Amino acid sequence: FKPDKVWSYELGEKFRGDDGRITINSAAYFENWQHIQQNIPLSCGFPFTGNAGDAHIYGTELEINAVIVPGLVASVNGSWLHAEYIANAVPATTIGERVQEVPELTASASLAYRHGITDKIALIGRVDNNYVGSRIGTTARANYLPSYDLTNIRAGVEGSNWTAVLFANNVTNRVAL
Repeated sequence: FKPDKVWSYELGEKFRGDDGRITINSAAYFENWQHIQQNIPLSCGFPFTGNAGDAHIYGTELEINAVIVPGLVASVNGSWLHAEYIANAVPATTIGERVQEVPELTASASLAYRHGITDKIALIGRVDNNYVGSRIGTTARANYLPSYDLTNIRAGVEGSNWTAVLFANNVTNRVAL
């Protein structure tokens, strides 16, 4: 297969409040992706990696970080994107079909806490949730993978050159395909 190529165009804005307690970053973008390398299913049930075609991808992103109270920072971000084929190189790829493994929606949110215990040691904690929207995966055929979200928690202490934390990832025990 041939190498892929991408031309990407982005327009964005960054804002930081005068007191530094809030930052907002946003962007809109367009990409022209050519010779996309994807898994292409064969009628015998096995896929191969090849150039599936060309796609246009456009979307938006928004990120907000805010200091709620000293030591407590809330962050949220999300993106929406539309990625679909505009030209196909193999019969298994359909014009207008979504590009594999590219969710239309993603989002995350977190709360992070840091509190000094002494001049050299601080208590730290964080909880975050990450959402990934539905997407298409391919093994022997196209699979429509459902959306999922995962929640992670961590807590510990940190010094100037070290950190010790306990953490639990996927605390709700969700299955993510």
